Amino acid sequence: MFLKNSTFNNVKSLLIVMSYLLFISIHLSCKKEIKEETSLLNSSETLSVERNPDANCDLSTNICEDCLFQEQTGEDEDDVRPTVLGSIYNNPYSIANMTAAYNYIYSANLSAIAPTHKYVRFKPNSVSQLGILDSLDIELYDHPLNRHVIQDGDYWPEAGYGLSQGEYPWFYTVVDLWFNFPPGIQMEILEEVHIPDVNVDLENEAFYISGNSTCDSVIYANKREEIKEYHTTVPNEYIPCALQRPTQNTQGRCGGGGGGGGGGTQPTPRPAGMLNFKTYTTSLGGRSGEMMTEGIGASAPLKYTKVVGRRFLKIDKTYTDQNGNFQFSKRFPNKVTLIVKFKASTGHGQHSVRTNNTGAGFWRSMFPMKKNIGTYKGNNLQNLNYQFEKGSTSIQRKTRDWIAAIMMNTTEEGRSLFSENGMIQPANDLRLYLYSPGEQIETPSFEFLRRSNAPYTNQDRVLFDDIMSFVFASVPAALTVTIAVGSGFSPGGIALSAGTAMITFAIIPHKPDVYFHYKTSDINSLTATKVSISMGQQLGILYLYQLSDLNNNIPGASRFTYLSARNYALQTQPYSTYAPFGNNIPASNYYYNYKPEVIAIYESFAQHFGHAIANRMYGNGAQNFELQGKQWVSDASKSSNLKYLEEFDPNIGVPNDYFNWIPVGLINDLMDNTPDLFPSQVIDNVSGFTYQEIQSVLMQKPSLLSQVKSLLKDIRPSQSIEIDQLFASYGY
Repeated sequence: MFLKNSTFNNVKSLLIVMSYLLFISIHLSCKKEIKEETSLLNSSETLSVERNPDANCDLSTNICEDCLFQEQTGEDEDDVRPTVLGSIYNNPYSIANMTAAYNYIYSANLSAIAPTHKYVRFKPNSVSQLGILDSLDIELYDHPLNRHVIQDGDYWPEAGYGLSQGEYPWFYTVVDLWFNFPPGIQMEILEEVHIPDVNVDLENEAFYISGNSTCDSVIYANKREEIKEYHTTVPNEYIPCALQRPTQNTQGRCGGGGGGGGGGTQPTPRPAGMLNFKTYTTSLGGRSGEMMTEGIGASAPLKYTKVVGRRFLKIDKTYTDQNGNFQFSKRFPNKVTLIVKFKASTGHGQHSVRTNNTGAGFWRSMFPMKKNIGTYKGNNLQNLNYQFEKGSTSIQRKTRDWIAAIMMNTTEEGRSLFSENGMIQPANDLRLYLYSPGEQIETPSFEFLRRSNAPYTNQDRVLFDDIMSFVFASVPAALTVTIAVGSGFSPGGIALSAGTAMITFAIIPHKPDVYFHYKTSDINSLTATKVSISMGQQLGILYLYQLSDLNNNIPGASRFTYLSARNYALQTQPYSTYAPFGNNIPASNYYYNYKPEVIAIYESFAQHFGHAIANRMYGNGAQNFELQGKQWVSDASKSSNLKYLEEFDPNIGVPNDYFNWIPVGLINDLMDNTPDLFPSQVIDNVSGFTYQEIQSVLMQKPSLLSQVKSLLKDIRPSQSIEIDQLFASYGY
């Protein structure tokens, strides 16, 4: 496997792994005090009329029972928010209730209706088992699903009661009857149930019988006899669903039947809506502008993102399309709770945005971030639209959700750019983590260049056993090491024994691909353009990691080399000057080897890619940003991002640019046919290189820019002189 065939055969390489993983354990070992549920019920707003499901039973128009409350929770700045549960409800989908409903609606005498689903729970006992559950196409909850949800939070406090260090709680879900349970994971079938996909009449009758909601009784009571009478006049097509347990080959068959469209009533539409996020740009531009609204506060569609609909045990999931539209396949009679989960569909990479929960409910770190956008009721559950917006501070929950939405789209646009140019894609299932508010140092303005990072652990989930085997074979148990923590904190060290390190490996609940820093005291500096630049930069690094992994059998600069150099800079330099890329002077210590030209090669591509993606998304509507001591501003002719790439000046030094030795404009200069403009000192007479040709160079894992130059000249020898001039302009 990769780790066994690479430079990961010494203690230094192990330290690189630990430097990005072990800091998690510090937080896990100091769990926060878990709040009692009642501590959140201290205001009249929590149980106000807006949140009373029976306050308004008029279904002629769509009503959101709790949208005001959900928006108020968006103003919270807590790292996590607990889930609050109410009373146990009478399950309308129980075999007993569904049998009674069936017998009434269809004037039948069935002893027991056939089940369609299983209400189950799982209890993983390891990181790998939690990962297996995460990979399944099921919706997992850390609380029972047979209770009313008063407040939908990040974790249920009672789930953590009595758990030992590193122990995981029960996770609840509903699965198809034919679901193949993963072997070796403790599970329990709580109940077999009957949940129609689209038989609205049967479902309404079961809700009426169960008596959980006054509105269910009031609204439906006057229609019962009419619906029953209707079903005496038409053939009962639901008989196969009522009598036979479905199989995988017959899935979807029980969605219809005599009540598939509501029987004698008008068909109940499948819930549908649109998701978007505000870009706060002043004009249209770029691919995000395909569906953007004009003017200040313009918005863009949230693409290919999961949306979950739920009512009690009935769960359905779908994904938005390229225009942000979604529609469920199941019908939800009169009511549905909508939850956006920041995870992309299978055909679009399955990347997800998560958050680093390190205290109470730490297991949530393993799953995508989510946003409850409201519980809606009405006869026509259409146009259930939601827009993600920035809050008044950078750490408010609504701001974090807005950032997650931009990260989702940026990653999708990055994948599209790679695909359109015939380039190798970064690995699927990227885990993009927002630092929790408490983990970050607050910066005066949004630091979109320095503080986010792509740790070593990219896609090493399947190699966990290799890591453990290597460590036990290679590190004496008594060894103590000092490890630089690559996080949002200032560079520092923590002393961990090898034994403690092993325990830490065993309990880490997630393996991040990207850590995203966003905490700033200036909310106006946190713009959609800058978020996309920063996220695009990390995608560029992940892409280079992928090239390194695919060519791990050839010598050269690997991701280990890049991370070692970056870690050295973090350990020796402050963020106010040369962190995280260093001062361009080769150096080394016991732990790390600082090779600045490797940093220059990686970052020149990554920073180019970040601005290229932002230009692709926002075009001439991109917001301004400051780099090299200048304000880069879009105008009608050119975007701020394109201006920066074309006019980057390697002669601007400290204090305006500590990293002018990173040739950020190089990739653009190789590809475009536009000479750099005055006052830039770059001599750019090179043109015509493609992304594929540049990829072929980077796949050789060059560790020096002279090697990059030589490989480029091999591709286009007719431009050798011009290539020499271009590189000399950048100081190479």
